[in-house]
Formats: sequence, structure tokens, C-alpha cells
Amino acid sequence: YYPWNDGDSLIITPERWYVDGDSWVADLSLLGKEAGVTQEDLDKVLVVPNPYIVQSGFKGNSSGSIRFTHLPTKCQIYIYTISGEFVDHIAHDDRVDGNEFWDLKNASNRDVAPGLYIYTVETLNNLKKIGKFAIVR
Repeated sequence: YYPWNDGDSLIITPERWYVDGDSWVADLSLLGKEAGVTQEDLDKVLVVPNPYIVQSGFKGNSSGSIRFTHLPTKCQIYIYTISGEFVDHIAHDDRVDGNEFWDLKNASNRDVAPGLYIYTVETLNNLKKIGKFAIVR
């Protein structure tokens, strides 16, 4: 799977001047290959904006949404209230885009209440990131 289209180009800039007899090989066989997810990769996951302030007018991808950034290719996002009540689940599976938007609605498609929320991002190799975000009305 390659994330480019016909007509896209790749420019390779050498780090020094060519001299007679120089040659080089570009091995593009690893482009598009998935790398294993590490805990350091998961530690980069963020929720933006945090806190989400309803009156701010932030639209994200759609009206009234927050964004999870730096997600691994495949993962599950679970959102809970501060008391541990399940709110929603998002399945992320995108080889190109490491973002996922949440519409601030629970699993029953109702607007969530303002407050502090806990999220977990879980990968296929059983790594987990736990974080928090706030919604202010």
C-alpha cells in the first residue's frame, strides 16, 4: 500500500558533491511497510484540544469534535467517565492518517456531559496508553 498518486514525485538530495565514479542505490522496498508499535510511540498520543471548551467554536473535522493524534495504524480507543463508566469506543484502522475524531457523543448517540474523561488506546500487541481530557461547557 503506497500513499501517493500517479504524478507524485520523490526528490532525493545528496549530502555532498558528486565526483567521477560516484553512484548510489535507493532501496524503496521498505516504503509502506508497517513498523512495530512501541510504548514510546503510544506515549506520543494526544487529545486536542484539551480541554475542549464548547464556546470556543473549535470545529475539528466536524462540528463539535476532538481529535486523537499520533495513533498507530490499528488500535482501539475506549472512553470512560472519571468514575469508570463506559462512554464510547472508536476503532482506528488507517495506514496513512494517525488521527481519529470523536463527535463528543456516547455509544447511544447522545451528547456527553461536561467533565473529566479517561481514554485508553490499545494496540494489537497489547500495549496500552491511558490519558485524560476535559470538556468544559
